[in-house]
Amino acid sequence: FAGGGRFIGVHSSCVDKAAFQLFDWQIDKELWCEKTTGSFVISVSPSGSHVAIGRYSKLALHQAQNGKRIWQVTVDFPDELLWLCDTRDIVVAYSSLVTLLDRESGKVIWCEKHPYSSKPQLAYTPMRAILAITAASSRIVYLRDSVSGKLIGTIEGAHDNEITAMAFACGGKYLVTACVDQHIRIFSMAD
Repeated sequence: FAGGGRFIGVHSSCVDKAAFQLFDWQIDKELWCEKTTGSFVISVSPSGSHVAIGRYSKLALHQAQNGKRIWQVTVDFPDELLWLCDTRDIVVAYSSLVTLLDRESGKVIWCEKHPYSSKPQLAYTPMRAILAITAASSRIVYLRDSVSGKLIGTIEGAHDNEITAMAFACGGKYLVTACVDQHIRIFSMAD
């Protein structure tokens, strides 16, 4: 669900077919459907006005209401997509890179390498403009300024095992992380 719980993206795949469907359940209507081959990642903007679809070496931004493509750029296959906020930019994460793209043009604002090799986990707090990045194979959380991409800190030894999820809470005052060993930790972002 995205855009206030209004839209649903459906990814159905079998050996050689996949589809993304955008559906408005409030009016019980399919808005558009794009068929493709292989797997892809999707992210609907917080308001539901735009849809980012990444597959193979392409990332495209579409209008949610009609599927019209706004732009398409060549990228490595994205593992994760995250909207910083509806009127700003899109974070695209790969196994070893995190890139911030301008929502209007698709141009790279900043791109930073990270020392992990598995699918990244992302969390963002607009109140403090902090982007938190980790990966399943890592026990370190990297904190970056979302505007400049500058590394502003790390949380090392956050867990004794792989971090599987994280989110900011209370307007960015805390970062909550979850681990494969079923432990949850809460870190203050006051420092």
